[in-house]
Amino acid sequence: MAYLKTQGVELFLLDSTDSGNEVRKIAKVTSISGVGGSAGEIDITNFDSTAKEYLVGLKDSGSVTFNFNYEPTDSSHSTLLGLEGGSNKRFVICGSEEVTDPSYTSTFTIPTDRTTIDFTAGVQSVQLDLSTDDIYRGSATLRVSGAYTITPAV
Repeated sequence: MAYLKTQGVELFLLDSTDSGNEVRKIAKVTSISGVGGSAGEIDITNFDSTAKEYLVGLKDSGSVTFNFNYEPTDSSHSTLLGLEGGSNKRFVICGSEEVTDPSYTSTFTIPTDRTTIDFTAGVQSVQLDLSTDDIYRGSATLRVSGAYTITPAV
């Protein structure tokens, strides 16, 4: 069994409307969590039921949260702040197997030599945390819309 190391994982924002910066690596990411979600439930209990009855509903892909070391002059951080509360964008998490980045000509090309997690999300919040004897740290929450596409490296 081969395990994937997290060192070298990268998070990319893919935005075809950002001319010249269609593929933007989010810099200085320190952790990513929340990839997954859960299905809802549909209550089908009726007068003939002897206990609550349910069907599994649609999957809610939930939210992805990531932490980063904030740098005010980094363009990926200022872009992220500007997207808060805006329209959904495409994000791709690329695994550590290789260093091939997504690319854009007239469409996006996602690397096949890295495990990828591809999803659409809106930037729900960006927060900055400051504490004594530390650096500026940030966290962002992406509200996922639709399903994830997880593709193992080939």
